[in-house]
Amino acid sequence: MFFLQWTAGATADPDILRRIFHSSQTPPLGFNRGYFADTRVDRLLDQATVSTDVAERKRLFGEVQQIIAREVPYISLWDKTNFAVAQRTLTGIRLSPAADFLFLKDVERSAPDHHAAR
Repeated sequence: MFFLQWTAGATADPDILRRIFHSSQTPPLGFNRGYFADTRVDRLLDQATVSTDVAERKRLFGEVQQIIAREVPYISLWDKTNFAVAQRTLTGIRLSPAADFLFLKDVERSAPDHHAAR
């Protein structure tokens, strides 16, 4: 089990499905970390990638999504509420409503308070 965050806004191109589910996109080439392989998905993604017809791309990506939903290569647990558990010596932890992890660049360790109640 591991924790990942996918970032793709509502206007993002659905070709992210290629990077996640195409069998040629296993690390380090892509994001298919589950090593999912399905020749139907590969074929549909290949067709969608070269198509310039918006309706055709929508249909092809829709078929990919249906296959992925049936095959269940991942069970995604998604909650836009971030929770942080951290040592008291860490500062700069500010959770965002967007549930991103950009705040990590500001996290620092402060000197421990030896006089704090134990």
